[in-house]
Amino acid sequence: MISIDDIKKHIEKEMELFNQEFDKALESDNEILKLVNQHVKGMKGKQIRPTMTILAAKLCSPINQSTLHAAVALELLHTASLVHDDVVDNSDLRRGKASVNSVFDNRISILTGDYLLSQALNIATLPNDIDTIKIITNLGKELSEGELMQIKNAQTLSTVEDRYIEVIRKKTARLFAACMRCGGLSVKADEKQMELLDQFGEKYGIIFQIRDDIFDFVSTSSKIGKPVGNDIREGKFTLPLIYAYNQSSETEQKEIKDIYYRKDFTDENVKKVVNFAVSKGGIEYAEKRILDFKKEAESILANFENNEAKEALQNLLDYSIQRKN
Repeated sequence: MISIDDIKKHIEKEMELFNQEFDKALESDNEILKLVNQHVKGMKGKQIRPTMTILAAKLCSPINQSTLHAAVALELLHTASLVHDDVVDNSDLRRGKASVNSVFDNRISILTGDYLLSQALNIATLPNDIDTIKIITNLGKELSEGELMQIKNAQTLSTVEDRYIEVIRKKTARLFAACMRCGGLSVKADEKQMELLDQFGEKYGIIFQIRDDIFDFVSTSSKIGKPVGNDIREGKFTLPLIYAYNQSSETEQKEIKDIYYRKDFTDENVKKVVNFAVSKGGIEYAEKRILDFKKEAESILANFENNEAKEALQNLLDYSIQRKN
């Protein structure tokens, strides 16, 4: 199975430059920010988003300083959203490590998230390209809209697949799309190329989120950073459960929704919901939808000439299907 490290070997030098720029962006004279930012540095994940930004640029042309600035700005925005999300979700873990809010407190977490967001916008101005700034500022709006839509869906217990896809498109996939588009923009790719990059990133992001949502039902890995059934405890209806619910009798549907209406998420009830989704074919259906989106992403990637970056993006797509955490 291919690993993310195998994919990054295609861009080792570029990622080294990215990490230097990212660490520089987290430098501060403020004593609290020094501590929090040091903690944030220790929470670095797989860095898929900057990897995609750099690969998108290399797909069209050699990268430049604008590519690195775009990658840093987008990763800062992503990090800010995670810090804020952990406060909203009252999460103690992020990427298998203690979240910022669990180590410090909610006030510091919110202010740190605001700082990271401001720094993202500050870095975005460095290429002096208004289109990059527009993409990143609009992205912040879409991420917020996606999270609010998710809250609304949880409140209404929406079991409509199209609404679920729209939520993950906004709250997850548009960030990957922005990474791809900004990568292309940084090397002055033409509009057709940038539209294709955007489309590929969105398809990839939808795959990424559905895979994450499957983990909530079947993962045995401690590397996910959250326990199985965590989405259920937060009152979310994700794709495996949406499919299972819509394949069930009224009696079965009522039993599941009663648990959600009462917010009765005992370990026994969470296990019941998990088993329900699995037994009704929810996992198999979600896997099928992943493969549907993968085919669409591959057809988009086929429009580009063969090169090392294209191979790496195909590998990244394969990795997203196979990943275990």
